[in-house]
Amino acid sequence: MSCPPELTPEERRDVLTLADRAFKVMKIPDFARADIRLAKDGTPYLIEVNPLPGLRPISPLITGAEAKGLSYNDVIDLIIKSAKSRYDIKVD
Repeated sequence: MSCPPELTPEERRDVLTLADRAFKVMKIPDFARADIRLAKDGTPYLIEVNPLPGLRPISPLITGAEAKGLSYNDVIDLIIKSAKSRYDIKVD
């Protein structure tokens, strides 16, 4: 297993679509972690959604974000920005 996984463009699209649909159905507003496995034919299967994943620097959410070039602080900042936007909070 590699992080990030090596996916075809179609697999990537299907995985992101599945995760997005799950988050919308569960009404997850700011962040979550979806565990998805691909079958040998490339079909994605949702294993679980964690609506409050660990935010320790060694947690899977942070490890995955770092694999995509985001730092721990970047992830926390994005979560805060999402919540501020959702609640229309203005901070100088």
